[in-house]
Amino acid sequence: MTRIRLEKAQRLLKLNREMQKLEEEKLVSARGQQAELREEQDNLIDTLSGVSDMQALPTPMVLQRLRKLEDRQRALETEITARSTSLRTVATRAKFSERLTKEYELQHKRAVEEKALHEVIERVLRKSDASLP
Repeated sequence: MTRIRLEKAQRLLKLNREMQKLEEEKLVSARGQQAELREEQDNLIDTLSGVSDMQALPTPMVLQRLRKLEDRQRALETEITARSTSLRTVATRAKFSERLTKEYELQHKRAVEEKALHEVIERVLRKSDASLP
């Protein structure tokens, strides 16, 4: 019985760790996209200020692109907030699964040790065979 609980808890822990890893990867990806957007925004601002070599671009196009980047930036910030919340939830579940697994491992170990002890006690208390000297 304890072995079955332990196996289920271990599967649950593995699943939660995989989910946590996926959420971490998605969060890192979103933050990477956010950094790329900031870099592109900085380049466009440099273009508008005359610092960049890309002065050939028309100002309305640059401003339009900046607005689109700003909208995408806001969407990414919302996504990052949601991913962070989701990651905390999944990490909490993983931590709970870890504690549960450790508890079931301990229970299983105790059950196995108790069974071994009962077997030793039974062998000691068993009546001797009459044919033995």
